[in-house]
Amino acid sequence: FTPKVFVQRGAAAGEDRVDAPITINPVFGYTLDNSGNMTVVQKQSGTVSIRVTHVSGTPGPVAFDPARVTITGQTGLPAGMTASFANTPCTPASGGDCAPAPVLTLRTNQNDLITPVGTYDITVRDNTLGKTTAFQATVVSQMSVEVSVLPVSSGPAPLVVQLEADAPPTSHGNVYFVIH
Repeated sequence: FTPKVFVQRGAAAGEDRVDAPITINPVFGYTLDNSGNMTVVQKQSGTVSIRVTHVSGTPGPVAFDPARVTITGQTGLPAGMTASFANTPCTPASGGDCAPAPVLTLRTNQNDLITPVGTYDITVRDNTLGKTTAFQATVVSQMSVEVSVLPVSSGPAPLVVQLEADAPPTSHGNVYFVIH
């Protein structure tokens, strides 16, 4: 966008007239989005890709800091959850996205503190212009199963399986078995 500015002196139009073009560059602008909600098992980690899309001005670097990943409306993350980033800072292509995209990793255990089961609204705020994107992180229980089958002398035998899970009594879900 290049407007022209006219500077005039004197009473008569056109007298001592100077054309002085100036250039006004739009401010760097971009949007943030993410790859969607995540489900992560306690004591494990999950990832979300952050999409940085250039919309105006000359593209510049966009940086992310784990300290700016929080429960929406609060400071910090749930107990035991930590955040880290890969591919930051990134500079989006003109009219395009960062490649590779920044990746946020959420870990659900820190120093033997395990993130409680639940769904958390997570907000990511960048360090450049303070733009945000949000998603839900659902932390599910870790479950282990041990099955023992004892041989019987003849005929079919019932198979009894006992499951124990680290989950609140109100938890529900499906359990699938593969028997070899």
